[in-house]
Amino acid sequence: MPENGTPPETEDIAAEETAEGAAYDSVPMENFIGPLPMPVPPVQVVEAARMAPDHYIGFYDSTWSGEGQPPDWTSSGQWRTDENGIIVDWEENEDYRPSPRALGWLEPIGAIDAAVQLAATGYGPAEAVLEAFRDAELAVYLEPGGELSISVVSEEGGRAVAVTSAETEHDKEQVGEYEVVAVPELLERIPKDCDLLFLSPSSPVSMVVESADLRQTLSAEGTEEQAHGDTDVAD
Repeated sequence: MPENGTPPETEDIAAEETAEGAAYDSVPMENFIGPLPMPVPPVQVVEAARMAPDHYIGFYDSTWSGEGQPPDWTSSGQWRTDENGIIVDWEENEDYRPSPRALGWLEPIGAIDAAVQLAATGYGPAEAVLEAFRDAELAVYLEPGGELSISVVSEEGGRAVAVTSAETEHDKEQVGEYEVVAVPELLERIPKDCDLLFLSPSSPVSMVVESADLRQTLSAEGTEEQAHGDTDVAD
């Protein structure tokens, strides 16, 4: 804190990514001082520090795409500069929720996998998962006898059929037999009380998607299309 007792001001910087998906190239450790361990600040943070003595410089996860100021939980922490614009300290944000990329997850395979990754980490809405499922095709896991692989997924006895992305080839020696089925067809084949258990092929994430919500989404889509059709006839 400066001698006059006024706390350093704060500037926020969004983390950007290179073509390789990593943060900006870091700078040599000798370019800043302070107690270790401390994250090596990216180039743009060091440049901002020179222009902002006695500041806290926040660093936000670039995965956040909402409007306005990013929530505090999207910031991994903030660096502090001294009166010369040199980074001297780092404060970790205990409320930070790392994004899929920050967790080191692989690139999602298909729209459903992408929506599930974001929803699981808080960077995307659950509604986007339902939208991604609508009219999509899924790889549906099968039992050795060819039946759908349905498992108990809750203490209350809730059941779900195991599915994953259909946009890639799956090694049957590792995952077993499966078939590619469109979501509307799959909903007709499973019991009304059976949900869908999506297993991400690119990350350690699974998500139960309620079949009732999917049926409602598809029903709303059908009603909307019918309304457009009626309007066209009237014209």
